[in-house]
Amino acid sequence: MSPMESLTRNPGADPEARKHAGFRRRGVLFDLRKDAPERCAAPCGAWPPAHKLAGAFSLVEVTLALGLVGFAVLAVIGLLPGGLSTLRQSMEQTVEAQIVQSIAAQSVITPFKQMSTNDQYFDDEGLPSTAAEARYTAKVTFPPSTYPGSSISADIESSLATVRIQLVSRQESRFYTLKVANSGK
Repeated sequence: MSPMESLTRNPGADPEARKHAGFRRRGVLFDLRKDAPERCAAPCGAWPPAHKLAGAFSLVEVTLALGLVGFAVLAVIGLLPGGLSTLRQSMEQTVEAQIVQSIAAQSVITPFKQMSTNDQYFDDEGLPSTAAEARYTAKVTFPPSTYPGSSISADIESSLATVRIQLVSRQESRFYTLKVANSGK
């Protein structure tokens, strides 16, 4: 029998042990003489019992904590639609920039006389596709370039062209205007 068990079963056996038969934990004084159970239903590993030592949360504290967590989760969920629409718009702008860059590169390497004004079709990743699979339609035009105040506008027009790209998607239409040098001659 351990000394702890002897104190709890027979606290009056030793008067010296009775003086020291208590201890303090977390500011609570436990008296082994009155706090000791007569017998434990389950094996007693720690003394005093766990319900006396454990710093548990009350029902009010748990409810408040769940309310705060729920409020924070709702706030984050409320931000998702705005974030997703911003993501979609940025993806569309990236694809449109890729399409415009592709058409500009074609315009630079093609002689001005051979440039086509046919519609070009692109899929949702900005790659060329057929009209049936297209998400974007690029309408390329070559408006006349004007250079006010220039006496050499005829020479400029043979080496510099204006390319106007109308990019039509399912929802909207955007215009891009480029100045392209005639490197294809």
